[in-house]
Amino acid sequence: MPLVSIIIPVYNTEKYLKRCLDSVVNQTYKNIEIIIINDASRDNSKNILEEYAKTYKNIKVMNNPSNLGVGASRNKGLEQANGDYICFLDSDDSLKETAINIFVTLALKYNAQLVEAKSKTIFKQNIKKEKDTPVTITQIDIEKNKEYLLTEKGAVWNKLYARSIVEEEKFPKNLIFEDAAFLYPILTKVKRSILTNEVLHFYYRHKGSITLSNKMIPNEKIVDIYPICELIKERCQILGTYTSYERILEEIIKTNYLYVLLEADTWIPLGFKKQMLLLNLLKQYTEQKYDYHHLISAQVIKNRAEKDILYRARIILLNEHLELAKNLYPTISYEPLEDAKRIIAKYKR
Repeated sequence: MPLVSIIIPVYNTEKYLKRCLDSVVNQTYKNIEIIIINDASRDNSKNILEEYAKTYKNIKVMNNPSNLGVGASRNKGLEQANGDYICFLDSDDSLKETAINIFVTLALKYNAQLVEAKSKTIFKQNIKKEKDTPVTITQIDIEKNKEYLLTEKGAVWNKLYARSIVEEEKFPKNLIFEDAAFLYPILTKVKRSILTNEVLHFYYRHKGSITLSNKMIPNEKIVDIYPICELIKERCQILGTYTSYERILEEIIKTNYLYVLLEADTWIPLGFKKQMLLLNLLKQYTEQKYDYHHLISAQVIKNRAEKDILYRARIILLNEHLELAKNLYPTISYEPLEDAKRIIAKYKR
């Protein structure tokens, strides 16, 4: 019976922590170690963790002396993990009680290095019962089906990993979108992956995180996408998989570069002139790597625009705004990203 290590970083999630912990201690699969990293929480999370650790002997709690972030906390968990398989879980999410049993059963049956399940997003005010649908199992040879990477959302938490494919990997520190930098290089070295449509993971969205107004708030951390993309490329080069996956990885990177522009185009609170200047600077930075028209003609972007009316409308609006921005601010900046960061940083929440 293989040992499974579940790694859970915790930071100020006292409202949801018991739900998360109950979902792992009540798994039907029992050979589990639960490694929890309390990232210097300032609420009651630490007390809750101590209470569970006293009750359940397979829980190990580590306390960071200061707030290190999700990436660094997960890395500490990986260093302590003894499992044959690894699973990540956020402290405000939960697993179905049969999740680990299903994950391990599929991994062993198909000799898979990676097993992925469906994740259900739950809005607190609108919880719906999942419809009964026939369970399907799909075997994926990623080496022969590289396009599969384009379907990935870059999340690490709805999957079970064989220890052999993650033990040499690290999450980047002090960057958001750290999941993508960890996951995509791993996918390039996976020989066999299993995908089930069964919902085994529950991703909770809380009040305040799902409103349009939050989408409009300038977020200076969004430019972390740029170093994340470089880290994906660099790690794949080290692994020796970049050449084989270059076209697919470039498609993923292009999508992320466009994502920054699309997000900045929603930041109305900056004011029209500052928003146009910001868009102009971000486009200048983007074009240091990709010609913009070549960027939006990337196949993965074209495919999504054809299927998603809202996405297509956002691109059309962005194109109009970029043309306005170019006319308003024709001067080229020598440090467009640094100038863009300064504009975002000045916004007072």
